Amino acid sequence: MFIVTGDDECVEAAYPKGVVRSKLSEAYWAKPDRYVIFRRPIGLTEELADRIVDVAQAQLGSKFDFSTSVHLAAQKNFLGWIINWLTSDEVNRAMESLVQDDNRWLCSALGAYCLKSQPEFDGIGILQKQPGMITPQELFESDELFEPVALTNGGRAPIRDQ
Repeated sequence: MFIVTGDDECVEAAYPKGVVRSKLSEAYWAKPDRYVIFRRPIGLTEELADRIVDVAQAQLGSKFDFSTSVHLAAQKNFLGWIINWLTSDEVNRAMESLVQDDNRWLCSALGAYCLKSQPEFDGIGILQKQPGMITPQELFESDELFEPVALTNGGRAPIRDQ
């Protein structure tokens, strides 16, 4: 997940570098193993886009969030589910308090933070959770935040010349 900040540019939380500015043409378009789907926030205006970009750019230089990566990996498997069930979700709540640091980011947490920082989106759908607790898939699938995905080519990935 990244925030588009220009015609050929985005801000993203990239492993292991942290929050960086990347060229889409180098980091994504030029790599045949990458397929990118853009989701446009509902009601996006130029002014709202500028505010989202400002929040993303303010995080440039922040570190990558390794601790949240470990927490999400533990939470999203059977053993993590059992531990949280046995502790009435106490372990999960304790871990949530550790991921409320605005100085470290995962890709989805940065995107969620940028949206949640806007009054138009704060508390809507998945943004009721702390940004660090939102997985990339959860954010991507949030139809309350994003316009529907417009598929081309019959809904299949584009065919690339080998």
